[in-house]
Amino acid sequence: GVFTLLLRVGEGPLRPAVDNYFTKFNSADFAGIYANAAKPLTEETGEDTFIAAQQLIHDKLGNMQSKTIRGISVVSERGPASTVITYDGQFANGPATVALKFQGSGDEGKLVSADFRSDLLPRPERGRRGRG
Repeated sequence: GVFTLLLRVGEGPLRPAVDNYFTKFNSADFAGIYANAAKPLTEETGEDTFIAAQQLIHDKLGNMQSKTIRGISVVSERGPASTVITYDGQFANGPATVALKFQGSGDEGKLVSADFRSDLLPRPERGRRGRG
């Protein structure tokens, strides 16, 4: 009801960034995701490490087929505020929970991290952030 409506309204400003991430994820364009990522991700994780982690997750889960928003939170740590949007996702090989953290909004939203949680992922990868 009302809670779902509020989540969808909150998701609105970041929907282009979320859609862009999953479009690139489904086409295995992990270098494209990295190229548009925020500095906290690129300064902390090398491109090869990020691509390898995303590829492993994609290999295990397959393409995103559908998602349902689960929650939104604004994180104000050191530096600019970030928004975390969490989804329950259905992938080609099964379910996963995905938390995407962005700085900015709209087409300017830049990925800070992508956290996948699923029993389909190897133990070291469960809950591992897209930072690598």
